[in-house]
Amino acid sequence: MTTHNASYTTFYSGAGAIAIRRQVIQLAQVAIWYLLTRHRPRGVPDIFMFGSRRSGTNLIMEVLAASRGVKYCNQPFSLATATDHAKQFLLEFNRGMVLLLKPDEQEAFSAYVEAIIRGDLRINGSWRFWEPQFKFKSDRIVFKITNAPCIASFVFEKYLSEIILLFRHPIAQSLSVMHNKWEHNCRFFLSDKDFIESFLTSKMENAANDILKSNSLLQNHVLGWCLENLALIRQFHQYPEWWIVTYEHFVLNRSAVIVDWARAFGLLGLESMRRAASLPSKTAKLSAAESRRAIKSQDQEGMLGRWRTRIDADEERRLLGVLDVFEIDLYRSGETMPTLAYRPGRPGPVASAVRTAEAPR
Repeated sequence: MTTHNASYTTFYSGAGAIAIRRQVIQLAQVAIWYLLTRHRPRGVPDIFMFGSRRSGTNLIMEVLAASRGVKYCNQPFSLATATDHAKQFLLEFNRGMVLLLKPDEQEAFSAYVEAIIRGDLRINGSWRFWEPQFKFKSDRIVFKITNAPCIASFVFEKYLSEIILLFRHPIAQSLSVMHNKWEHNCRFFLSDKDFIESFLTSKMENAANDILKSNSLLQNHVLGWCLENLALIRQFHQYPEWWIVTYEHFVLNRSAVIVDWARAFGLLGLESMRRAASLPSKTAKLSAAESRRAIKSQDQEGMLGRWRTRIDADEERRLLGVLDVFEIDLYRSGETMPTLAYRPGRPGPVASAVRTAEAPR
């Protein structure tokens, strides 16, 4: 009897308690989404934002979702953050990463996305109804995606959506990922034949495998940055309609960027968007203490260049040499700002026709 009670207590005070708490929160989330929220699309393009981990995607998502009538869908393809309810509909991609969709996957994938767009399926939205960003009623969605870099063109062609690609300096981003003790995704990309055939030459593949064998964890994470962003970088040249925004540019020019988005996308609530941009995002807590202080005080130099205190010039050149392997010229040694910091999207004919005239002029 004593042994049973001890085991019972251990279970409910340890892993068991965590599992129960997670289940209760999930049930509350799903109940709130379906009982308290209503989504009715009004015929304007939704916004799909693609980036990679720790690149500022959460901040941009919260800024866009601060606009009137816009709600967010955070990581709709992630198994790690999916509720049990969502897993009934979500395709179980390897390690939660979505690369090139096979023909037999496209139909199920599209049905899942379209159910979210219609409002029939509620996935990873805001559920804390007491917070200002919670939307009881919405008519548009901003999708934040960090685990599906190859589907941007598929989404754009199928849904005529607005596309935003977000990039951040590979060393700064890699250090942030390492701070959270997250693994790189190199082996996932380098074991996918379709990805290799579509985006890598044999020389690139061999060089990537050689880098992966090195003893430098930071170099492997920079390699991961290249593989995660390679498809997006290759594709954006083909699509002038897509928006290119770097974390560095947004930190220095957030007000101007927000005005551009409001005008181009027909977003209402400029002051709410600006206020969201001045606040730490919900994932800022994952940053190192010095970075959190810089974000809270809006210290632009600290937000963009603090990583340089941890890397000398020789190490920076060596790490950014990984980008050269993949012919990526977005960031160069000795420079904090990217070579292409910002590119407004060119409106396509359909998007232009459905945009409202209500945005600020």
